[in-house]
Amino acid sequence: LALKQEILDQRRFEERRITKYREKYLSEVQNYEKISSKKELFAEILTSRIIFCGDFHTLSRAQYTAVKMLEFLASKGKKVKLALEMVPRIYEDVANHFVEGRYDEETFLNLIHYEKIWGFPWLHYRPIFDLAQKYQIPILGVNTTDAGYQPFHVRDRHAAKAIFNTVAEDDQTVVFCLYGDLHLADIHIPQKCRAYFKKYNKPEPKILTVFQNSDEIYWKLVEKDMIFDVDVVKVKNNQYCVLSSTPWIKWQSYQSWVEDHVSILDSIDDQEWDIYYTPDYFHVVMEHAQQIKKFLQINIPNPEDLHVYSSQDTEVSDIVNKYIVKAKKRVNPIMQNMIDIEMIENRCLFLPHVPLIYLQDVSPNRIAQKASQWVAKQVSEDFTIFDPSFSFEEHFYRIVMIECVGFFGAKIINPKKKTSHLKDFERYLRRIKRKKLSSREKLKKAVALCVLAHQKHIKEVVLKKTPYALVDVITKLDHQGFFICARSIGRMMGDYLYACVLEEKISIAYIRSLFYAFSKNTSTIETFFYLNFQFACKESQKGKSKDEFF
Repeated sequence: LALKQEILDQRRFEERRITKYREKYLSEVQNYEKISSKKELFAEILTSRIIFCGDFHTLSRAQYTAVKMLEFLASKGKKVKLALEMVPRIYEDVANHFVEGRYDEETFLNLIHYEKIWGFPWLHYRPIFDLAQKYQIPILGVNTTDAGYQPFHVRDRHAAKAIFNTVAEDDQTVVFCLYGDLHLADIHIPQKCRAYFKKYNKPEPKILTVFQNSDEIYWKLVEKDMIFDVDVVKVKNNQYCVLSSTPWIKWQSYQSWVEDHVSILDSIDDQEWDIYYTPDYFHVVMEHAQQIKKFLQINIPNPEDLHVYSSQDTEVSDIVNKYIVKAKKRVNPIMQNMIDIEMIENRCLFLPHVPLIYLQDVSPNRIAQKASQWVAKQVSEDFTIFDPSFSFEEHFYRIVMIECVGFFGAKIINPKKKTSHLKDFERYLRRIKRKKLSSREKLKKAVALCVLAHQKHIKEVVLKKTPYALVDVITKLDHQGFFICARSIGRMMGDYLYACVLEEKISIAYIRSLFYAFSKNTSTIETFFYLNFQFACKESQKGKSKDEFF
Protein backbone atom coordinates (compact mmCIF):
# COMPACT_ATOMS: atom_id res chain seq x y z
CA LEU A 1 0.00 0.00 0.00
CA ALA A 2 1.31 3.40 -1.01
CA LEU A 3 -0.02 5.02 2.16
CA LYS A 4 1.70 2.52 4.43
CA GLN A 5 4.92 2.83 2.42
CA GLU A 6 4.84 6.60 2.82
CA ILE A 7 4.57 6.17 6.59
CA LEU A 8 7.29 3.51 6.61
CA ASP A 9 9.55 5.86 4.63
CA GLN A 10 9.18 8.42 7.40
CA ARG A 11 10.59 5.84 9.82
CA ARG A 12 13.88 5.51 8.00
CA PHE A 13 15.31 8.18 10.29
CA GLU A 14 14.01 6.79 13.58
CA GLU A 15 16.41 5.56 16.24
CA ARG A 16 17.66 1.99 15.91
CA ARG A 17 16.30 1.07 19.36
CA ILE A 18 12.76 1.95 18.22
CA THR A 19 13.14 -0.08 15.02
CA LYS A 20 14.37 -3.11 16.99
CA TYR A 21 11.50 -2.75 19.46
CA ARG A 22 8.97 -2.70 16.61
CA GLU A 23 10.59 -5.66 14.85
CA LYS A 24 10.12 -7.84 17.94
CA TYR A 25 6.41 -7.08 17.85
CA LEU A 26 6.10 -7.66 14.10
CA SER A 27 7.82 -11.03 14.38
CA GLU A 28 4.96 -12.23 16.61
CA VAL A 29 2.11 -11.23 14.28
CA GLN A 30 3.42 -12.55 10.98
CA ASN A 31 1.24 -15.65 11.00
CA TYR A 32 -1.47 -17.48 12.91
CA GLU A 33 -2.06 -20.96 14.24
CA LYS A 34 -5.76 -21.33 13.41
CA ILE A 35 -9.01 -19.53 12.63
CA SER A 36 -10.87 -18.60 15.79
CA SER A 37 -14.02 -16.67 16.69
CA LYS A 38 -15.34 -14.01 19.02
CA LYS A 39 -17.02 -16.75 21.06
CA GLU A 40 -13.77 -18.68 21.55
CA LEU A 41 -11.84 -15.52 22.41
CA PHE A 42 -14.44 -14.46 24.98
CA ALA A 43 -14.24 -17.89 26.59
CA GLU A 44 -10.46 -17.39 26.94
CA ILE A 45 -10.97 -13.90 28.35
CA LEU A 46 -13.31 -15.28 30.98
CA THR A 47 -10.61 -17.62 32.36
CA SER A 48 -7.74 -15.08 32.32
CA ARG A 49 -6.46 -12.91 35.18
CA ILE A 50 -4.52 -10.46 33.03
CA ILE A 51 -5.79 -9.49 29.58
CA PHE A 52 -3.59 -7.31 27.40
CA CYS A 53 -5.47 -5.63 24.55
CA GLY A 54 -3.42 -3.98 21.82
CA ASP A 55 -4.29 -0.40 20.92
CA PHE A 56 -3.75 1.48 17.66
CA HIS A 57 -4.39 4.92 19.12
CA THR A 58 -5.78 6.71 16.03
CA LEU A 59 -8.14 3.90 14.97
CA SER A 60 -11.52 4.17 16.72
CA ARG A 61 -12.28 0.54 15.92
CA ALA A 62 -9.37 -0.49 18.16
CA GLN A 63 -10.90 1.24 21.17
CA TYR A 64 -14.37 -0.09 20.23
CA THR A 65 -13.01 -3.65 20.35
CA ALA A 66 -11.53 -2.97 23.79
CA VAL A 67 -14.92 -1.69 24.99
CA LYS A 68 -16.63 -4.88 23.79
CA MET A 69 -14.18 -7.11 25.66
CA LEU A 70 -14.28 -4.98 28.81
CA GLU A 71 -18.08 -4.87 28.77
CA PHE A 72 -18.19 -8.66 28.46
CA LEU A 73 -15.99 -9.05 31.54
CA ALA A 74 -17.98 -6.54 33.58
CA SER A 75 -21.33 -8.04 32.57
CA LYS A 76 -20.13 -11.43 33.84
CA GLY A 77 -19.62 -9.98 37.31
CA LYS A 78 -15.82 -10.04 37.20
CA LYS A 79 -13.95 -7.77 39.59
CA VAL A 80 -12.14 -5.79 36.90
CA LYS A 81 -9.46 -3.12 37.09
CA LEU A 82 -8.88 -1.15 33.90
CA ALA A 83 -5.19 -0.46 33.23
CA LEU A 84 -4.68 2.35 30.73
CA GLU A 85 -1.58 3.56 28.93
CA MET A 86 -3.21 6.96 28.48
CA VAL A 87 -3.29 7.52 32.28
CA PRO A 88 0.09 8.17 33.98
CA ARG A 89 0.39 6.65 37.44
CA ILE A 90 0.36 10.09 39.09
CA TYR A 91 -3.09 10.83 37.61
CA GLU A 92 -4.69 7.54 38.62
CA ASP A 93 -6.68 9.18 41.44
CA VAL A 94 -7.91 11.89 39.08
CA ALA A 95 -9.14 9.25 36.64
CA ASN A 96 -10.94 7.39 39.41
CA HIS A 97 -12.56 10.58 40.68
CA PHE A 98 -13.86 11.13 37.13
CA VAL A 99 -15.26 7.59 37.02
CA GLU A 100 -16.92 8.19 40.41
CA GLY A 101 -18.54 11.38 39.09
CA ARG A 102 -16.55 13.81 41.24
CA TYR A 103 -15.12 15.60 38.18
CA ASP A 104 -16.83 16.56 34.97
CA GLU A 105 -15.25 15.64 31.65
CA GLU A 106 -13.61 19.01 30.96
CA THR A 107 -12.05 19.17 34.43
CA PHE A 108 -10.76 15.61 34.13
CA LEU A 109 -9.13 16.23 30.75
CA ASN A 110 -7.51 19.43 31.99
CA LEU A 111 -6.21 17.85 35.19
CA ILE A 112 -4.49 14.97 33.38
CA HIS A 113 -3.21 17.33 30.64
CA TYR A 114 -4.86 15.06 28.08
CA GLU A 115 -3.89 16.94 24.93
CA LYS A 116 -0.31 17.44 26.04
CA ILE A 117 0.52 13.95 27.30
CA TRP A 118 -1.76 11.86 25.09
CA GLY A 119 -3.39 13.91 22.35
CA PHE A 120 -5.20 11.13 20.51
CA PRO A 121 -8.91 11.69 19.76
CA TRP A 122 -10.84 11.83 23.03
CA LEU A 123 -14.00 10.76 21.19
CA HIS A 124 -12.34 7.36 20.65
CA TYR A 125 -11.54 6.91 24.34
CA ARG A 126 -14.65 8.42 25.91
CA PRO A 127 -16.71 5.17 25.50
CA ILE A 128 -14.11 3.37 27.63
CA PHE A 129 -14.70 5.81 30.48
CA ASP A 130 -18.47 5.73 29.89
CA LEU A 131 -18.31 1.98 30.46
CA ALA A 132 -16.08 2.40 33.52
CA GLN A 133 -18.64 4.84 34.95
CA LYS A 134 -21.53 2.50 34.18
CA TYR A 135 -19.94 -0.47 35.98
CA GLN A 136 -17.80 1.59 38.39
CA ILE A 137 -14.61 -0.06 37.13
CA PRO A 138 -11.51 1.29 38.92
CA ILE A 139 -8.75 2.77 36.75
CA LEU A 140 -5.12 1.70 37.05
CA GLY A 141 -2.65 4.26 35.69
CA VAL A 142 0.21 2.31 34.13
CA ASN A 143 2.20 4.94 32.27
CA THR A 144 5.25 6.77 33.58
CA THR A 145 5.01 10.29 34.94
CA ASP A 146 6.00 11.95 31.68
CA ALA A 147 3.88 9.50 29.64
CA GLY A 148 5.94 8.42 26.69
CA TYR A 149 9.22 10.25 27.09
CA GLN A 150 10.95 7.46 29.00
CA PRO A 151 12.72 4.59 27.17
CA PHE A 152 10.44 1.70 26.17
CA HIS A 153 11.94 -0.75 28.66
CA VAL A 154 11.35 1.70 31.54
CA ARG A 155 7.71 2.22 30.56
CA ASP A 156 7.17 -1.52 30.10
CA ARG A 157 8.68 -2.33 33.47
CA HIS A 158 6.59 0.40 35.11
CA ALA A 159 3.36 -1.00 33.61
CA ALA A 160 4.28 -4.60 34.47
CA LYS A 161 5.01 -3.69 38.10
CA ALA A 162 1.68 -1.88 38.52
CA ILE A 163 -0.23 -4.81 37.03
CA PHE A 164 1.68 -7.36 39.13
CA ASN A 165 0.99 -5.45 42.36
CA THR A 166 -2.73 -5.25 41.57
CA VAL A 167 -3.13 -8.96 40.81
CA ALA A 168 -0.87 -10.10 43.66
CA GLU A 169 -2.80 -8.07 46.23
CA ASP A 170 -6.20 -9.59 45.40
CA ASP A 171 -6.67 -13.03 43.89
CA GLN A 172 -10.15 -12.06 42.65
CA THR A 173 -9.08 -9.04 40.60
CA VAL A 174 -8.87 -9.28 36.81
CA VAL A 175 -6.74 -6.65 35.07
CA PHE A 176 -7.78 -5.54 31.59
CA CYS A 177 -4.92 -3.51 30.11
CA LEU A 178 -5.25 -1.35 26.99
CA TYR A 179 -1.76 -0.51 25.73
CA GLY A 180 -0.09 0.20 22.39
CA ASP A 181 0.27 -2.97 20.30
CA LEU A 182 4.07 -2.77 20.08
CA HIS A 183 4.38 -2.96 23.87
CA LEU A 184 2.47 -6.25 23.96
CA ALA A 185 4.98 -8.41 22.12
CA ASP A 186 5.57 -11.29 24.52
CA ILE A 187 9.13 -10.15 25.23
CA HIS A 188 7.93 -6.70 26.30
CA ILE A 189 5.27 -6.05 29.01
CA PRO A 190 3.92 -9.65 29.29
CA GLN A 191 7.39 -11.14 29.94
CA LYS A 192 8.25 -8.41 32.45
CA CYS A 193 4.95 -9.12 34.19
CA ARG A 194 5.74 -12.83 34.47
CA ALA A 195 9.20 -11.98 35.78
CA TYR A 196 7.68 -10.15 38.77
CA PHE A 197 5.57 -13.18 39.70
CA LYS A 198 8.69 -15.35 39.54
CA LYS A 199 10.80 -12.85 41.49
CA TYR A 200 8.33 -12.69 44.38
CA ASN A 201 7.48 -16.42 44.32
CA LYS A 202 3.87 -15.82 43.37
CA PRO A 203 1.90 -18.31 41.23
CA GLU A 204 1.79 -17.04 37.67
CA PRO A 205 -1.78 -16.26 36.58
CA LYS A 206 -3.15 -16.87 33.11
CA ILE A 207 -2.08 -13.99 30.86
CA LEU A 208 -3.92 -13.45 27.58
CA THR A 209 -2.77 -11.10 24.82
CA VAL A 210 -5.14 -9.80 22.15
CA PHE A 211 -3.40 -8.08 19.25
CA GLN A 212 -5.36 -6.03 16.75
CA ASN A 213 -5.32 -5.68 12.97
CA SER A 214 -2.01 -7.22 11.93
CA ASP A 215 -1.34 -6.27 8.30
CA GLU A 216 0.50 -9.53 7.61
CA ILE A 217 -2.30 -11.73 8.97
CA TYR A 218 -4.89 -9.68 7.07
CA TRP A 219 -3.17 -10.29 3.72
CA LYS A 220 -2.74 -13.99 4.46
CA LEU A 221 -6.50 -14.24 4.96
CA VAL A 222 -7.08 -12.28 1.75
CA GLU A 223 -4.91 -14.77 -0.15
CA LYS A 224 -7.09 -17.59 1.19
CA ASP A 225 -10.30 -15.66 0.35
CA MET A 226 -11.29 -15.79 4.04
CA ILE A 227 -11.03 -12.17 5.14
CA PHE A 228 -14.77 -11.43 4.89
CA ASP A 229 -15.71 -14.31 7.20
CA VAL A 230 -12.89 -14.17 9.76
CA ASP A 231 -12.38 -11.54 12.43
CA VAL A 232 -10.42 -13.50 15.06
CA VAL A 233 -7.42 -15.80 14.69
CA LYS A 234 -5.40 -17.65 17.29
CA VAL A 235 -1.76 -16.62 16.93
CA LYS A 236 -0.49 -19.17 19.44
CA ASN A 237 -1.29 -20.32 22.96
CA ASN A 238 -2.75 -17.36 24.93
CA GLN A 239 -2.34 -15.01 21.98
CA TYR A 240 -5.11 -13.93 19.60
CA CYS A 241 -5.49 -11.27 16.94
CA VAL A 242 -8.75 -9.43 16.22
CA LEU A 243 -9.21 -8.16 12.65
CA SER A 244 -11.81 -5.41 12.77
CA SER A 245 -10.36 -3.08 10.14
CA THR A 246 -8.35 -3.07 6.93
CA PRO A 247 -4.67 -2.05 6.78
CA TRP A 248 -5.39 1.02 4.65
CA ILE A 249 -8.12 2.30 7.00
CA LYS A 250 -5.77 1.79 9.94
CA TRP A 251 -2.91 3.68 8.31
CA GLN A 252 -5.18 6.39 6.94
CA SER A 253 -6.44 7.04 10.48
CA TYR A 254 -2.83 7.55 11.53
CA GLN A 255 -2.03 9.83 8.60
CA SER A 256 -5.17 11.91 9.21
CA TRP A 257 -4.23 12.34 12.86
CA VAL A 258 -0.70 13.40 11.93
CA GLU A 259 -2.03 15.91 9.38
CA ASP A 260 -4.49 17.31 11.92
CA HIS A 261 -1.62 17.92 14.34
CA VAL A 262 0.99 19.22 11.89
CA SER A 263 0.01 22.87 12.31
CA ILE A 264 0.19 22.56 16.10
CA LEU A 265 3.53 20.76 16.09
CA ASP A 266 5.07 23.08 13.51
CA SER A 267 3.96 26.14 15.44
CA ILE A 268 5.55 24.87 18.64
CA ASP A 269 8.80 24.00 16.90
CA ASP A 270 9.13 27.09 14.73
CA GLN A 271 7.26 29.69 16.81
CA GLU A 272 5.47 30.65 13.58
CA TRP A 273 2.03 31.06 15.06
CA ASP A 274 0.54 32.57 11.91
CA ILE A 275 1.17 29.45 9.81
CA TYR A 276 -2.04 27.57 9.01
CA TYR A 277 -2.00 24.05 7.59
CA THR A 278 -5.10 22.38 6.11
CA PRO A 279 -5.19 18.57 6.04
CA ASP A 280 -5.71 17.38 2.47
CA TYR A 281 -8.98 15.48 2.74
CA PHE A 282 -10.01 16.64 -0.73
CA HIS A 283 -7.61 14.23 -2.42
CA VAL A 284 -8.60 11.40 -0.06
CA VAL A 285 -12.22 11.88 -1.16
CA MET A 286 -11.06 11.96 -4.79
CA GLU A 287 -9.13 8.71 -4.41
CA HIS A 288 -12.05 6.95 -2.69
CA ALA A 289 -14.51 8.19 -5.32
CA GLN A 290 -12.25 6.88 -8.07
CA GLN A 291 -12.00 3.47 -6.37
CA ILE A 292 -15.78 3.28 -6.02
CA LYS A 293 -16.31 4.24 -9.66
CA LYS A 294 -13.78 1.66 -10.76
CA PHE A 295 -15.67 -1.00 -8.78
CA LEU A 296 -18.97 0.10 -10.33
CA GLN A 297 -17.41 0.38 -13.81
CA ILE A 298 -18.35 4.05 -14.11
CA ASN A 299 -15.94 5.66 -16.53
CA ILE A 300 -16.20 9.38 -15.86
CA PRO A 301 -13.49 11.57 -14.33
CA ASN A 302 -13.96 13.26 -10.96
CA PRO A 303 -15.02 16.91 -11.40
CA GLU A 304 -12.85 19.39 -9.52
CA ASP A 305 -15.66 21.59 -8.17
CA LEU A 306 -16.07 19.72 -4.87
CA HIS A 307 -15.30 21.54 -1.59
CA VAL A 308 -14.07 19.37 1.30
CA TYR A 309 -13.77 20.97 4.73
CA SER A 310 -13.27 19.63 8.23
CA SER A 311 -13.68 21.08 11.71
CA GLN A 312 -9.94 21.84 11.54
CA ASP A 313 -10.69 24.47 8.88
CA THR A 314 -11.64 27.17 11.36
CA GLU A 315 -11.03 29.93 8.81
CA VAL A 316 -13.89 28.73 6.58
CA SER A 317 -16.50 27.96 9.25
CA ASP A 318 -18.51 31.07 8.29
CA ILE A 319 -18.55 29.94 4.66
CA VAL A 320 -19.77 26.48 5.64
CA ASN A 321 -22.51 27.98 7.81
CA LYS A 322 -23.71 30.14 4.90
CA TYR A 323 -23.91 27.07 2.66
CA ILE A 324 -25.97 25.28 5.33
CA VAL A 325 -28.38 28.22 5.63
CA LYS A 326 -28.82 28.27 1.83
CA ALA A 327 -29.39 24.51 1.81
CA LYS A 328 -32.19 24.84 4.37
CA LYS A 329 -33.99 27.34 2.15
CA ARG A 330 -34.12 24.73 -0.62
CA VAL A 331 -35.86 22.20 1.62
CA ASN A 332 -39.49 21.56 2.51
CA PRO A 333 -39.99 23.51 5.80
CA ILE A 334 -40.99 20.25 7.50
CA MET A 335 -37.61 18.76 6.56
CA GLN A 336 -35.32 21.73 7.33
CA ASN A 337 -34.14 20.24 10.62
CA MET A 338 -32.81 17.19 8.74
CA ILE A 339 -29.65 19.02 7.70
CA ASP A 340 -28.79 19.87 11.31
CA ILE A 341 -29.74 16.35 12.42
CA GLU A 342 -27.53 14.77 9.76
CA MET A 343 -24.60 16.83 11.02
CA ILE A 344 -25.29 15.83 14.65
CA GLU A 345 -25.92 12.13 14.03
CA ASN A 346 -23.44 11.42 11.20
CA ARG A 347 -20.82 13.96 12.35
CA CYS A 348 -20.48 14.90 8.68
CA LEU A 349 -22.59 16.47 5.95
CA PHE A 350 -22.94 16.36 2.16
CA LEU A 351 -24.49 19.40 0.48
CA PRO A 352 -24.91 18.30 -3.16
CA HIS A 353 -25.92 21.67 -4.64
CA VAL A 354 -22.57 23.32 -3.70
CA PRO A 355 -21.15 20.54 -3.80
CA LEU A 356 -19.57 20.37 -0.34
CA ILE A 357 -18.52 17.66 2.09
CA TYR A 358 -18.06 18.79 5.69
CA LEU A 359 -16.39 16.46 8.21
CA GLN A 360 -17.19 17.42 11.79
CA ASP A 361 -15.24 14.39 13.03
CA VAL A 362 -12.77 13.01 10.54
CA SER A 363 -12.68 9.25 10.10
CA PRO A 364 -11.80 7.07 7.08
CA ASN A 365 -15.30 5.54 7.13
CA ARG A 366 -17.04 8.92 7.08
CA ILE A 367 -14.84 10.09 4.24
CA ALA A 368 -15.61 6.92 2.25
CA GLN A 369 -19.37 7.23 2.82
CA LYS A 370 -19.43 10.82 1.64
CA ALA A 371 -17.22 9.99 -1.35
CA SER A 372 -19.73 7.32 -2.36
CA GLN A 373 -22.63 9.75 -2.05
CA TRP A 374 -20.70 12.23 -4.15
CA VAL A 375 -20.34 9.55 -6.86
CA ALA A 376 -24.15 9.21 -6.84
CA LYS A 377 -24.39 12.97 -7.25
CA GLN A 378 -22.05 12.88 -10.25
CA VAL A 379 -24.10 10.29 -12.15
CA SER A 380 -27.68 11.26 -11.15
CA GLU A 381 -29.12 14.03 -13.30
CA ASP A 382 -30.62 16.74 -11.08
CA PHE A 383 -29.52 14.88 -7.92
CA THR A 384 -31.96 15.67 -5.09
CA ILE A 385 -32.47 14.41 -1.54
CA PHE A 386 -34.78 17.06 -0.06
CA ASP A 387 -37.32 19.05 -2.09
CA PRO A 388 -40.54 20.91 -1.22
CA SER A 389 -42.43 18.81 -3.78
CA PHE A 390 -41.51 15.48 -2.14
CA SER A 391 -43.94 13.60 0.08
CA PHE A 392 -43.09 12.52 3.62
CA GLU A 393 -42.53 8.97 2.32
CA GLU A 394 -40.34 10.09 -0.58
CA HIS A 395 -38.10 12.00 1.82
CA PHE A 396 -37.85 8.95 4.06
CA TYR A 397 -36.76 6.64 1.25
CA ARG A 398 -34.39 9.22 -0.24
CA ILE A 399 -32.55 9.20 3.08
CA VAL A 400 -32.71 5.39 3.14
CA MET A 401 -31.24 5.05 -0.35
CA ILE A 402 -28.52 7.71 -0.02
CA GLU A 403 -27.41 6.04 3.22
CA CYS A 404 -27.55 2.69 1.40
CA VAL A 405 -25.20 3.76 -1.41
CA GLY A 406 -23.01 5.62 1.11
CA PHE A 407 -22.59 2.50 3.22
CA PHE A 408 -22.08 0.29 0.17
CA GLY A 409 -19.30 2.56 -1.09
CA ALA A 410 -17.71 2.62 2.36
CA LYS A 411 -17.70 -1.21 2.31
CA ILE A 412 -15.77 -1.09 -0.96
CA ILE A 413 -13.11 0.97 0.80
CA ASN A 414 -13.36 -0.86 4.14
CA PRO A 415 -14.85 -4.38 3.85
CA LYS A 416 -14.67 -4.71 7.66
CA LYS A 417 -17.17 -1.89 8.26
CA LYS A 418 -20.14 -3.01 10.38
CA THR A 419 -23.69 -1.86 10.98
CA SER A 420 -26.65 -3.00 13.08
CA HIS A 421 -28.96 -5.70 11.69
CA LEU A 422 -32.40 -6.91 12.77
CA LYS A 423 -30.90 -9.28 15.33
CA ASP A 424 -29.06 -6.37 16.92
CA PHE A 425 -32.24 -4.31 17.28
CA GLU A 426 -34.07 -7.31 18.75
CA ARG A 427 -31.21 -7.95 21.17
CA TYR A 428 -31.17 -4.30 22.24
CA LEU A 429 -34.88 -4.37 23.05
CA ARG A 430 -34.44 -7.50 25.15
CA ARG A 431 -31.47 -5.97 26.97
CA ILE A 432 -33.32 -2.79 28.02
CA LYS A 433 -36.55 -4.52 28.98
CA ARG A 434 -37.85 -3.27 32.35
CA LYS A 435 -34.87 -0.91 32.74
CA LYS A 436 -34.95 2.80 33.45
CA LEU A 437 -33.84 4.51 30.24
CA SER A 438 -32.02 7.76 29.54
CA SER A 439 -33.45 10.06 26.85
CA ARG A 440 -30.92 8.71 24.35
CA GLU A 441 -31.83 5.11 25.20
CA LYS A 442 -35.52 5.95 24.75
CA LEU A 443 -34.71 7.28 21.29
CA LYS A 444 -32.77 4.12 20.44
CA LYS A 445 -35.71 2.04 21.65
CA ALA A 446 -38.14 3.98 19.45
CA VAL A 447 -35.84 3.58 16.45
CA ALA A 448 -35.38 -0.16 17.08
CA LEU A 449 -39.16 -0.67 17.25
CA CYS A 450 -39.64 1.34 14.04
CA VAL A 451 -36.92 -0.49 12.11
CA LEU A 452 -38.30 -3.89 13.11
CA ALA A 453 -41.91 -2.90 12.33
CA HIS A 454 -40.89 -1.39 9.00
CA GLN A 455 -38.86 -4.38 7.87
CA LYS A 456 -41.62 -6.79 8.92
CA HIS A 457 -44.14 -4.79 6.87
CA ILE A 458 -41.84 -4.61 3.84
CA LYS A 459 -41.35 -8.38 3.97
CA GLU A 460 -45.12 -8.87 3.94
CA VAL A 461 -45.52 -6.43 1.04
CA VAL A 462 -42.82 -8.14 -1.03
CA LEU A 463 -43.61 -11.77 -0.23
CA LYS A 464 -47.35 -11.74 0.48
CA LYS A 465 -48.35 -8.78 -1.73
CA THR A 466 -49.85 -6.99 1.30
CA PRO A 467 -50.84 -3.36 0.48
CA TYR A 468 -48.05 -0.93 1.39
CA ALA A 469 -48.32 1.99 3.80
CA LEU A 470 -45.55 3.73 5.73
CA VAL A 471 -45.83 2.17 9.18
CA ASP A 472 -47.53 4.40 11.75
CA VAL A 473 -44.67 4.27 14.24
CA ILE A 474 -42.39 6.04 11.74
CA THR A 475 -44.87 8.84 11.07
CA LYS A 476 -44.99 9.47 14.83
CA LEU A 477 -41.22 9.83 15.22
CA ASP A 478 -39.65 13.22 15.78
CA HIS A 479 -37.19 14.43 13.14
CA GLN A 480 -34.18 12.94 14.90
CA GLY A 481 -35.81 9.51 15.18
CA PHE A 482 -37.06 9.78 11.59
CA PHE A 483 -33.52 10.35 10.31
CA ILE A 484 -31.88 7.66 12.46
CA CYS A 485 -34.55 5.12 11.46
CA ALA A 486 -34.03 5.85 7.74
CA ARG A 487 -30.26 5.76 8.19
CA SER A 488 -30.41 2.42 10.02
CA ILE A 489 -32.51 0.81 7.29
CA GLY A 490 -30.31 2.28 4.55
CA ARG A 491 -27.04 1.09 6.07
CA MET A 492 -28.50 -2.35 6.71
CA MET A 493 -29.48 -2.54 3.03
CA GLY A 494 -26.03 -1.32 1.97
CA ASP A 495 -24.52 -4.18 3.96
CA TYR A 496 -26.91 -6.72 2.36
CA LEU A 497 -26.04 -5.29 -1.04
CA TYR A 498 -22.32 -5.75 -0.49
CA ALA A 499 -22.86 -9.35 0.67
CA CYS A 500 -24.87 -10.00 -2.51
CA VAL A 501 -22.01 -8.72 -4.65
CA LEU A 502 -19.49 -10.99 -2.93
CA GLU A 503 -21.80 -13.95 -3.48
CA GLU A 504 -22.47 -12.85 -7.10
CA LYS A 505 -26.21 -12.75 -6.46
CA ILE A 506 -26.67 -9.20 -7.77
CA SER A 507 -24.91 -7.73 -10.79
CA ILE A 508 -22.64 -4.69 -10.79
CA ALA A 509 -24.91 -3.22 -13.47
CA TYR A 510 -27.88 -3.31 -11.10
CA ILE A 511 -25.90 -1.75 -8.25
CA ARG A 512 -24.67 0.93 -10.62
CA SER A 513 -28.30 1.75 -11.43
CA LEU A 514 -28.91 2.54 -7.74
CA PHE A 515 -26.31 5.30 -7.91
CA TYR A 516 -28.25 6.82 -10.83
CA ALA A 517 -31.55 6.75 -8.91
CA PHE A 518 -31.47 10.16 -7.21
CA SER A 519 -32.82 12.35 -10.00
CA LYS A 520 -35.61 14.65 -8.89
CA ASN A 521 -38.19 12.89 -11.06
CA THR A 522 -37.21 9.37 -9.96
CA SER A 523 -39.30 7.60 -7.32
CA THR A 524 -36.93 6.25 -4.69
CA ILE A 525 -39.92 4.46 -3.15
CA GLU A 526 -40.04 2.29 -6.29
CA THR A 527 -36.25 1.89 -6.22
CA PHE A 528 -36.43 0.78 -2.60
CA PHE A 529 -39.14 -1.81 -3.22
CA TYR A 530 -37.46 -3.25 -6.27
CA LEU A 531 -34.23 -3.63 -4.28
CA ASN A 532 -36.11 -5.42 -1.49
CA PHE A 533 -37.69 -7.69 -4.09
CA GLN A 534 -34.15 -8.53 -5.24
CA PHE A 535 -33.14 -9.33 -1.66
CA ALA A 536 -36.21 -11.51 -1.13
CA CYS A 537 -35.55 -13.46 -4.32
CA LYS A 538 -31.93 -14.03 -3.32
CA GLU A 539 -32.73 -14.75 0.36
CA SER A 540 -30.19 -12.07 1.24
CA GLN A 541 -31.88 -10.17 4.06
CA LYS A 542 -31.00 -12.60 6.80
CA GLY A 543 -27.97 -10.61 7.89
CA LYS A 544 -25.68 -11.56 10.72
CA SER A 545 -25.73 -9.65 13.94
CA LYS A 546 -22.79 -7.28 14.23
CA ASP A 547 -22.46 -8.57 17.81
CA GLU A 548 -21.23 -11.86 16.33
CA PHE A 549 -18.14 -10.03 15.08
CA PHE A 550 -15.77 -7.30 16.25
